[in-house]
Amino acid sequence: MTARLQQLEAAHDKADAQRNMVWFALFGMLLYPSGVAICSFLGMEDAAVLLSDMANMYFLATGGVVSVFFGSQVFAGKNK
Repeated sequence: MTARLQQLEAAHDKADAQRNMVWFALFGMLLYPSGVAICSFLGMEDAAVLLSDMANMYFLATGGVVSVFFGSQVFAGKNK
């Protein structure tokens, strides 16, 4: 019984960590464009250009993390 309880706690902790990671990624996706705008507003044109150039890869990677998480949640829900 104790081993099963520890296993359930570990699964719960893992799910919490994954959920926090996805929320962090989503907030990053929302704040990234504001970083470009702030750099442009403060006159740091080179930084704004660099952030704009990195945006494609950032959004692709972050979107991948978020989509895999939600896809795995749907898949796990259907298999229960």
